[in-house]
Amino acid sequence: MAWTCINCETNNADNVIHCQVCSVERYFSWNEVNLLIKKPSDIPIISGVNQQELKKIETNLKRFTTENKKLRENNKELNQKMKDLQIFHDTHTHTLENLQHETNELSKWNTMLKVWLGIMVLIVLFLFLAKVNIAIDF
Repeated sequence: MAWTCINCETNNADNVIHCQVCSVERYFSWNEVNLLIKKPSDIPIISGVNQQELKKIETNLKRFTTENKKLRENNKELNQKMKDLQIFHDTHTHTLENLQHETNELSKWNTMLKVWLGIMVLIVLFLFLAKVNIAIDF
């Protein structure tokens, strides 16, 4: 029975542990892992697999199962946070739009006040110069 490398998709002989092309370690299918987990007396003979490799596979399976549980829990937490943020966004979008509109209006008023202040300064300067000229003429 041949196995296919998950890295380069090369078909390799069953008795080879590493891929002949890319040297990636053999990937055991789920059915093969389940067969390996059974009692050693119940295991059909799979060429190239010894007890040390079996323990390594069992250890990796436990580690990956634990990591999978942690990732699922993290995924649940992140999904809940995303839902909460979406609800917060939906409830505060209108407020944010109102604040943006008010900011734009205040910016317009600020610009108008600056223009009027500039005009007033010019008028005061003009009147001051006109008064100085009148004082010189008399």
